Amino acid sequence: MNPVRVTLLPGGELPRDLAARWSALQRAVPSLASPYFAPGFTQAVAAVRPDVMVAVLEDEAGAWGFFPFQQGRDGVGRPVGGRLSDFQGVIAAEDASWDAAALVRACGLRAWRFDHLLASQAPWRPCHWTTAPSPYVDLSSGFEAYRRERREAGSREIEQIVYKTRKAGRRTGTVRFEPHTPDDAVFGALLRWKRAQYQATGQPDLTALPWVVQLLDRVRHAREEGFAGALAALYLGDRLAAVHLGMRSSSVLHYWLPAYDPELSRSSPGQLCLVELLRAAAAQGLRRLDLGKGQEPYKTRLTSDAVLVAEGAADLRPLARALGQRWFQLRRWARRSPLRRPLLGPVRWLRRNLAARAQE
Repeated sequence: MNPVRVTLLPGGELPRDLAARWSALQRAVPSLASPYFAPGFTQAVAAVRPDVMVAVLEDEAGAWGFFPFQQGRDGVGRPVGGRLSDFQGVIAAEDASWDAAALVRACGLRAWRFDHLLASQAPWRPCHWTTAPSPYVDLSSGFEAYRRERREAGSREIEQIVYKTRKAGRRTGTVRFEPHTPDDAVFGALLRWKRAQYQATGQPDLTALPWVVQLLDRVRHAREEGFAGALAALYLGDRLAAVHLGMRSSSVLHYWLPAYDPELSRSSPGQLCLVELLRAAAAQGLRRLDLGKGQEPYKTRLTSDAVLVAEGAADLRPLARALGQRWFQLRRWARRSPLRRPLLGPVRWLRRNLAARAQE
């Protein structure tokens, strides 16, 4: 087990040589291919939040790992980006070993909570409360090979969406897709539609937080070698129908913030945009599109495979550790209980308020 010798740095003050070492580690480890593990993502969040830190794990030979986190209230750390973070963990070689409690202590934290942690990182396993699949689309052999694999697996999702695209083209004249646009009006539409979606579903409105909007704007303009934003736009005729803001590493595109014009919902613009994203990603040589953790039916129909992610906490406080796990079990019971529907309103109100506090 590597000794946990840690140097703490503000996320916005990472020296160029350490950022290069971080990037080299990420490229060398397949499980870290997501853009969330690129130094560019941590630096983007650090540019809009002052609480982002990076723990540099070192030994006599130099830096062998990086652990980005956000400092929270009462010494409780959280993943960089909070609810916007779909992958979390230590950037290190797959066979690297460390003590989770010692790392948390060395970071000056009482606890570190996570909800999308790479379950394959063994030192964190005693801290897991539960695990779940985070599905992805395998584009390593190209879009048509993926489309054929889905058809052979019995899924007609891609074929149905392709048919809808042709139908929409006949009705509107053209279906036009831009894999990336710098147009501010497209970004504005994304925010507007996303806010309406959050209101309709009762989810916390992340776009109401100024730092979130600043982060999204920063990501869409990112153009680094291993980290870049992609603001995609789908038009039906001359009308903007769907938008997606994603980010990519050198090999993976993350399906991040999709939105569409609700007045055009009959044309399934969100689905059309997703399939065009898959085509474009494969054409750019990207090997994977990550869909993120969730049980939405479309993910089941589109997914090639999944990465296992964990929720839990590395908590140095015995009582808080036990209470945290108990609270998680209670929430999971409530979601499955016959009383779920009458409890839904109060739970949504509580979730919105807790999420707003956590993201401030």
